[in-house]
Amino acid sequence: MRPFSPTTHRRAQQRLVDSLCFMLWKSCNYQCKFCWHPDKGLDAPFSLSEAADAIHLLRDSGVGKVNFCGGEPFFKAKGTHVGKLLAECKREVPGSVHPAPVTGIMTNGSLVTREWFDEYGEHCDVLAISVDSFREETNRGIGRAQGRRPLVGTETLAQIRSWCDEFGVRFKLNTVVNRLNVDEDMGREVAALEPDRWKLFQVSPAYNENYGPGAPPGLDFASFQISRHQFDSFVRRHESYFAEGVVVPETSEDVDDGYLLLDPSFCFEMPSALPTTAARSSRSILEVGAEAALGR
Repeated sequence: MRPFSPTTHRRAQQRLVDSLCFMLWKSCNYQCKFCWHPDKGLDAPFSLSEAADAIHLLRDSGVGKVNFCGGEPFFKAKGTHVGKLLAECKREVPGSVHPAPVTGIMTNGSLVTREWFDEYGEHCDVLAISVDSFREETNRGIGRAQGRRPLVGTETLAQIRSWCDEFGVRFKLNTVVNRLNVDEDMGREVAALEPDRWKLFQVSPAYNENYGPGAPPGLDFASFQISRHQFDSFVRRHESYFAEGVVVPETSEDVDDGYLLLDPSFCFEMPSALPTTAARSSRSILEVGAEAALGR
């Protein structure tokens, strides 16, 4: 991978302070066929102490929000790893010039439990759950299933919503709009859950991740690709259910180059949708620090 360029990607550089996604691992109990970060079996063994060191560096650099993602953040150790890192984000640091960051988790919701909330809920500010459909056929076609286990439906989501209310956690939803769900109407089910925000992503390509020679077998972005017109139609269909600002659409162009990711090797990374462009990666922040990794 070629070095991350802070000069070319100032938008990402600004987001270091604003918001950052911390990918703990790529392991997941689902196998979505357009996944941006599929498990290739290349992750190093997870080290909680190293991840905590990374949190300290991010806090020292003034990151405003840390979103933990995967893979599935609850997949390992029944969510205790991500829970302990949430607590580390919120731990008081004597002499620190920066406030504790806002914390969030992006999850498919299938492994979230009441016991986890009892232990770690106080440290989590936002829980964003990925929901691409309420139809079993659609979810299984996408790969959002784990064998014969019950799928995450409205009853499970309502239960998680109630836990969020109890522990003061903001409840958000994410949906990837793709060829299998683009004609569905999810409005009534989502409106009943009263999310603080519902983000709609147009399914997007990621070279060597969900297409290209380096993509794992079974991933096939082309089979799920939709046009901008189709995406806009989905957005319009659902905006009428909600107050202004609840539905937040992001096109493929918005998603590409639109966020900063810290990968399982503690390197800043931005995937590319272009077949001639490799993902851009920095050196590990554990080696050079967060600011130096971005060239500051």
